[in-house]
Amino acid sequence: MRLLLTVSCLSAMAASAAAQCGLVADLEPGSANINHIAYLTSAFADVLYFQGRTSAHGSELWRWTPAGGAQRVVDLVPGQGSSQPYDLVPCCTAAGPRLFYSAFDIGHGHELYVTDGSAAGTMRIAEIRPGSNGSVIEHMVAAGQRVFFSANDGTHGDELYVSDGTAAGSHMVVDIIPGVGNGRPQAIFAFGDRVLFSAITAAHGKELWISDGTAAGTQMIADLYPGTTGSEPRAFVRLGDLAYFIATSPTIGSEVWRTDGTAAGTVPIGDVFGGSSWGPGELVVAGDRLFFTELKGSGVGMVYVSDGTLAGSMALGVEARDLRPAGGRIFFVGNGQLAGAEPWVSDGTVAGTRLCLDIQPGGFGSNPSEFVACGDGVLFVCKGTVNGELWSSDGTAAGTTHVCTLDPGGNASPKGLVTCRGRVFMNAYSPSVGRELHGIAMPGATQTQLGGSTGPDHPRLATVDDAQPVLGSTVDLVAHGPSGSLAVLFADRAAPPIPVLASPGLIGSGADHVGLQTGSAIFLASAVASSFVVPFALPSDPSFEGVMLDFQALWFDGAANPMLQASDGMRLTLGAARPH
Repeated sequence: MRLLLTVSCLSAMAASAAAQCGLVADLEPGSANINHIAYLTSAFADVLYFQGRTSAHGSELWRWTPAGGAQRVVDLVPGQGSSQPYDLVPCCTAAGPRLFYSAFDIGHGHELYVTDGSAAGTMRIAEIRPGSNGSVIEHMVAAGQRVFFSANDGTHGDELYVSDGTAAGSHMVVDIIPGVGNGRPQAIFAFGDRVLFSAITAAHGKELWISDGTAAGTQMIADLYPGTTGSEPRAFVRLGDLAYFIATSPTIGSEVWRTDGTAAGTVPIGDVFGGSSWGPGELVVAGDRLFFTELKGSGVGMVYVSDGTLAGSMALGVEARDLRPAGGRIFFVGNGQLAGAEPWVSDGTVAGTRLCLDIQPGGFGSNPSEFVACGDGVLFVCKGTVNGELWSSDGTAAGTTHVCTLDPGGNASPKGLVTCRGRVFMNAYSPSVGRELHGIAMPGATQTQLGGSTGPDHPRLATVDDAQPVLGSTVDLVAHGPSGSLAVLFADRAAPPIPVLASPGLIGSGADHVGLQTGSAIFLASAVASSFVVPFALPSDPSFEGVMLDFQALWFDGAANPMLQASDGMRLTLGAARPH
């Protein structure tokens, strides 16, 4: 089945836009090279939130939308004082889409805040630690309709907390080390509507834990390094129904492990590196494979690919750092024998692992950074003929090109690149305005995962090999869910998610990304299967550039409990193969 009909039905949304690379918002008039922008965060691929600083109002929470541009959300510390918002995390709560963050207020210190994007809808959820010291909120992630984080109330030490966006629904989950001892939950990672994390106990050291947000549902999964040393689990990623991570054991040292959330299902993929190695450094997922590097003192180590087994793991023959997945491949900073630090690409084979382009010939290296998936490749920052400017690459020498120059003097140094509504935003310098919010209006096709699947199976929707919705191509949509159920795929024009309230026996809450509750969802395909693939043929007409579509799959089984399970959402922003 080819989904040409879907785009035809939404043709009214099509609107070609001229490419634009430059200033998005000038928060502080003048040209001083002062950092006014930080913590750029895309909320539901729809609204850009960030910390913005002005001399009149200090550092406060800002947002950008196409209709309103850049606007300060609220001035929590009036005048030149600063609330210094950080740890910005979007979450579709039972009350609707919200942004959670930590912010400072006089007399309260840094505490937990939530906002709907308006000043009236911004509030401090709870004063976890009474007084002016603040609760030191860290490691916040969204899982289901709640956020999990670590905080210190001054009585129980650093412990795991959860919040649904209300004061009554914000509390410590469990006191891992009773009293003032610190459980120190770190590396908190969403695993469906539960979280995996590392935590410390006196008897076991830092080990792997799991939590559903209740004390009874929070426990150590396994003591991977028996005794008090601890396995130091970290760098969690998800591939299919399993989470992979890096941990250390006394028998094989530091290696890649996998878990299904149970002790029996938590095992190493094997002794990949041997006893003399420091083990893996970085770990990412691209398509249906794992990629990781060997940890070296220089920060650059051999890159490996794996299918999750020891037999299916191999070195790719080049040292790398800063692995970034894009379109089922990885792009990274590689060091070749003749070239310095330059952009490389790998499809998971030795033959398909290659230098994209020696941008700075002579072994000097262009030191690429800030890779962002875009079209059929990546947008990134590097030094070439112009210092610190934007480049793009599809993995070939001919397709690795300089995109735009923000500062002819070479001081642009873009930072914090993030995709939102099909654009790429960044903190960058240009001579006329100084360091402000810049962006590329039409960088290329993008695909964004939108959280919000429902349990107990937490179905998933993606594109095969993480393919991007390039005009003129066919993108295969692949859905995975419970077996023995009727699966249905829906689409709608892009919009903020709508919360789904839990209904016992029917559905376990979640997020509606395609207007199922409002009646705007468009039926695309159905199958009685746990997994199915639907080809989506995209038009080649450039007038469709910038059109955004949301997709979601549902599984129904009248004999199951719950009867309905929904996948997370996926947003496709139709565009060109490369930034332009």
